[in-house]
Amino acid sequence: MSEWPTSLMLDEIWLSARRAMVVSFENKGLWLGPEDYKDQRRIQLENGNQLKTELLPSILGKKDYQLLSGELLFGKYNQQFKRKLPFALAFGDTIGNGLYDVYNAACHYKKQVTNLCALFNLGISLFDFLLDQSGNKATFSKLITKELLSGLQKQEHASSLRKISSPEHRVLLKIIAAFYRLLFELLESCKHSPGQIMLLLNRAYQAEILSTVTGGLSDRKMKVIIRNKSVLPFLIMGSIAQIPVNEQADTNDRELHFAARLGEIFWRTDDLADIISDFQSEQPNLFLFGGVDARVKTDPGLHLQRLLESPLITRESRKVLKGVDSFITDLYAQNKDSAENFRFRQGLLFYVKDWFN
Repeated sequence: MSEWPTSLMLDEIWLSARRAMVVSFENKGLWLGPEDYKDQRRIQLENGNQLKTELLPSILGKKDYQLLSGELLFGKYNQQFKRKLPFALAFGDTIGNGLYDVYNAACHYKKQVTNLCALFNLGISLFDFLLDQSGNKATFSKLITKELLSGLQKQEHASSLRKISSPEHRVLLKIIAAFYRLLFELLESCKHSPGQIMLLLNRAYQAEILSTVTGGLSDRKMKVIIRNKSVLPFLIMGSIAQIPVNEQADTNDRELHFAARLGEIFWRTDDLADIISDFQSEQPNLFLFGGVDARVKTDPGLHLQRLLESPLITRESRKVLKGVDSFITDLYAQNKDSAENFRFRQGLLFYVKDWFN
């Protein structure tokens, strides 16, 4: 049993994680300074708000769109939701835009691709947000079923979504339905097979649900679930960005590897930044496995103390740095447009830092 209070150890673990990231990135000149960070935050916020006004009114309808600015959605988490919404859209747009340029796709499809990636990231962010804040995760999992999502893929439930009483679920499902509609329009325009993307979408849903029912799983299986939950969305955005490139074919594995590297970066970054909140809500986390391992439940303080004493946080922060550094190097080698590369680079570095702010 640890002699230190749990809250104190959690604070020290989070500070250790942030310190390890800052030191690693500053040594390589990759930790954005205050002015660059402030400038990028303004750019991302403006882009996210523009995407919100461009995309969501027609998708949600007037009444549900107005809810986004109100005080009711997500109850006590309303302010947190409103802060996150524009950045969820902007992050998807940044990833889609960057990967589209890497693949040298036809320019006339770029806006469709980036809008899809923005909507997709908003959808999974809302899904994750709803799941994390749900008082009864089993009930939520039964409400947002694989069968329901399959129906939305086929546009079978689009007209009945307005009858759903829960505004949070209604907003989420309207966004998912719009995503599938726009995705199939792009697939049809490019004469592209939907097979690979549908498979990845189903796997991402499965990983999300599995992360809520992890009792009795080994650390090894838990790590696979956590990784899939974080990396699969990037594979999906990579597949979307490749639709105009590979007509009549599924996505190229080599190019998906480029997107997977982003997933690995943000998986580790996200879990490092969310150590405290994941521990408190018993969410699966690479560093904690909170609520999964019986030993952690019986003596969480001892688990945290061992984490503090181990080199795991420093080692994983260095993996994030190595991943970002090599990704940026390969980005400039792959795409000759230095202005686009710089925008993508700055966007990535902003979100790595922002995760900790």
